[in-house]
Amino acid sequence: MINCREVARLVSESPHGRVSWWRIDVRAHWLLCRHCRRFARQMRALGLASGICRDALEPPGAAGEYETRVTRKLTGE
Repeated sequence: MINCREVARLVSESPHGRVSWWRIDVRAHWLLCRHCRRFARQMRALGLASGICRDALEPPGAAGEYETRVTRKLTGE
């Protein structure tokens, strides 16, 4: 069976701390290990919080303006 270190690595490397549910070994480990379940929940919460902060700090329309500027430079307009 997979150990805590491997589960932590998988959770840390996955986007927003979400590990695919088809991984039977991870599911079995989570059934037995409350510490890894808690770690996965914390990583999901951190991922969501960072996304919320990033969205709150980015001025509205900034991404669109950046894309327009890059497109103009690439096309020579």
